Amino acid sequence: MPDHDELIAKLEAATMGSRELSDDVLFACGWGVERGKFDDYWSDPSGKLWRHEATRPDPTTSFDAVMGLARNAREFMFMLNAAFRAADYIESNEPVNPWPSIRAALIVALKARGKET
Repeated sequence: MPDHDELIAKLEAATMGSRELSDDVLFACGWGVERGKFDDYWSDPSGKLWRHEATRPDPTTSFDAVMGLARNAREFMFMLNAAFRAADYIESNEPVNPWPSIRAALIVALKARGKET
């Protein structure tokens, strides 16, 4: 698992999210994984098990999953504020790219955790 500064650098350099990058984020946020013979068993920081790969959060591709990493209301609000400031607002019918907002919220969460170590 990369340290918080390395992971933040990877996020800043990335042009989009991925499962591999999400794995690094989850590990940095206190998640764990046990590799089974047929399935991987992910556990969140509270100990809840997520049996299938598809059911665990994917915080680099889903804004909901990013915001689910917030540990308290204060952190949630800081993450949400960063996401709004980074938003790619386009006044057209074109889809909006969520990556800048997702990346900004993740960086805020990782910086908060980095200050604790």
